[in-house]
Amino acid sequence: DINNSNIGTQQDKLAFAESICDLIDRIGVQLTGCCKDNVENSQLMMFECYDLALKYFSHPNFKVNEQCAEFLFTFWSLIKRKNDRMRNKTNNNQNNNSNSTMSEREQIIFNKTVELISSNLCHPQDYDIEDPDEAEADFDDYRKLKLDKVINAMTSCYPEHMLNLIGNHFSQTCQMISNNQNDRKNNDIPWQNIESDLHLIYKICEGFGPRNIDELIRNNPKFANLFEYSLKANICTKHPHPKILLKYLTIIHRYNVYFENHPEYISQVLQLFVMCIQQNNNNGINNTLRAQSAYTLQKLVSSLYRLHSNKVNQVLLQYMDMLIQSLGSCLQSYIQQKQSITNFDGNNNQNNRNNNQSVQFD
Repeated sequence: DINNSNIGTQQDKLAFAESICDLIDRIGVQLTGCCKDNVENSQLMMFECYDLALKYFSHPNFKVNEQCAEFLFTFWSLIKRKNDRMRNKTNNNQNNNSNSTMSEREQIIFNKTVELISSNLCHPQDYDIEDPDEAEADFDDYRKLKLDKVINAMTSCYPEHMLNLIGNHFSQTCQMISNNQNDRKNNDIPWQNIESDLHLIYKICEGFGPRNIDELIRNNPKFANLFEYSLKANICTKHPHPKILLKYLTIIHRYNVYFENHPEYISQVLQLFVMCIQQNNNNGINNTLRAQSAYTLQKLVSSLYRLHSNKVNQVLLQYMDMLIQSLGSCLQSYIQQKQSITNFDGNNNQNNRNNNQSVQFD
C-alpha cells in the first residue's frame, strides 16, 4: 500500500520512486517518438505525461528526479524541431517574423521546469567540497550529464524566454545581496542558490556560442545587464565560497567584450582574480581555485588585449605588476607542492628499503 506512510523503509520508498520515475521517463520518450510519427492523440498524451514527470522531477533526492531527465530533454528537443519547421515554413512564405511563439501550455510547463532545474542544481547541504567522494561525484555527474542537457535543449528552444526567466530571478538575488550588505544578513542566501543562478547564466551563454554571445553582449541590454547585476552586487566579495568563485571566473571570461564599453569594472574583476590566486589554504578545493584562477586570468587578459581598446589597455597596465606577481606566486606555490610530494615519496621509498634490509630470516 503506497499510500500508507508507515509501511516500508525510507530506502524502499526511494527505490519505488526511482522505479516509477524511470517508467514515466520510458513512456514519455516513446510518446515523443509517436508525436514524430504523427500518431493520433500522441501529443495530448505526451503533455499529460510531462505533467506527471514534473511531479517526480521535484523530488528532493536527485537519484529520483534524474530518472526522468531524458524525457524532459527529448520533449524540448521535439518542440525545437517543431519550431524549426514552422520557422522554415514562414521563411518560405517570405514572412520576416521568425520568432517562435510559445503556446500557453508550453509556457506554463517551461516556467515550472526552469524553476525546478534551478532548485535541482543546488548542491546538497552535506556536499563536502574539501573532500569529495562517490556521493559528490554522482551529483556532479547528474548536473553535467542530465540537467545540463535539459538546459541546453530548453535554451535552444526558447532562448529569449529562458533569458528573461533567469535574468529576472538573478536580478532579484543580486538585489537581496545588495540590500543586506550593511546588516550582515547576506548569509541568509545559501551559497548553493547563488551558484545555481550563476550556472544557469553560464549555460545560457554557452548555448548561444562564443561568436553569437559576443554580439549579444554588445547589442542586447538583457545580456549585459545579467553581468552588471553581479558586478554592482559584488557577490563574490560577500559570498566568497569556492564553488561560487569558480563559476563566476568562467562567466567573467565569457563576458570579456563587456569591458569594451565598461572599463571601470576591470579593476574590480582583476582584484577578484588576485584574491583567488592568493588563497592560503592548501586543501583540494583551494588548490583547484588557485590554479583555475591563474589559468582563466591569462585567458581574460589575452582577450582584453584583443579588444584593441586604449581605455582597457590603460587599466591593464596599471595592474600589470600586481598580476605578474600573483601569477608568479601561484607558480611558486605549485612548484613547492610538487617538491613536497616528491620529497615525501622519496622518504617513503627510502624507509621501505631500510625496512626490507633490516628483516632477517633464520
